[in-house]
Amino acid sequence: MSEGLERVPEDEEVEVLTANANIIGWLSRGWRRNNAILRPLLARADVLLAARRVRFTLGHAVEARREVRRVKRCGGGQRDGGARGG
Repeated sequence: MSEGLERVPEDEEVEVLTANANIIGWLSRGWRRNNAILRPLLARADVLLAARRVRFTLGHAVEARREVRRVKRCGGGQRDGGARGG
């Protein structure tokens, strides 16, 4: 994640997509960081995130939004083959 954040200019908006709620908790909700291996990685991410406007999204939530857009684009849910009428 740090490599991706380094590519985003400071003070820019960035969306962090992850399927792991723990990542969101560690980085945005102040959860404890008991894992000694992850601690330095999370500290680096903290520095990078502090310089950017960040929005966290769970990956499966993003997939659900894409599916809704796909269905709307295809005219899903209309029984008359997608024709519009009154």
